[in-house]
Amino acid sequence: MKFAEVWKRIRFWRDADRMGPDIPYTHWRLHFKSTMRALCRRKFKYFGDGAEFRTYAYAICCSKISLGKRVIIRPDSMLFADPREGGAGITIEDDVMLGSGVHIYVHNHRFDDPNIPIIDQGSFVSSPVVLKKGCWRWGIRRWSYER
Repeated sequence: MKFAEVWKRIRFWRDADRMGPDIPYTHWRLHFKSTMRALCRRKFKYFGDGAEFRTYAYAICCSKISLGKRVIIRPDSMLFADPREGGAGITIEDDVMLGSGVHIYVHNHRFDDPNIPIIDQGSFVSSPVVLKKGCWRWGIRRWSYER
C-alpha cells in the first residue's frame, strides 16, 4: 500500500456526498450527538432540530436528502438519492418514524426485457420520494420508482 493510495482514500472519505459505516472518516462522529448533528447539518440538504442519523445507517447523495424535525434514521436504514445531475432527492418531513432497516430509493434498474441481463438495461428516470409529516414506516420497506 502506497501513501498516495491512503491519502486518496482519506480524501474520498472526507469529501464524499455519503454517510455510512463504509466511510470511517465520518462514521465515528455518528456515535456522539454533538458531532453527529454538526456533521449532518453540513452534509444533508436540510437537517431539522431533534433529528438523528444513527450509526450503521447509510445515506447516498446526502446533499439531496432533507430530514425534518424529530426524524430518526435508525441502524441498517438506507437512503439513496440520485447522484446524477438533475436527479431526484428524498424529503422526510417532521415527526416521521422509521423502523430499523427501512430502504428508500429514488430510482431502480430497468427490467423490461427478460432476454437482457438487468445489469445491462440501465435504470428508470428518478422520481422524488416524500414521506409526509407524521407518517410511520417499520420493518424492512423498500420504496423505489418503478413503471
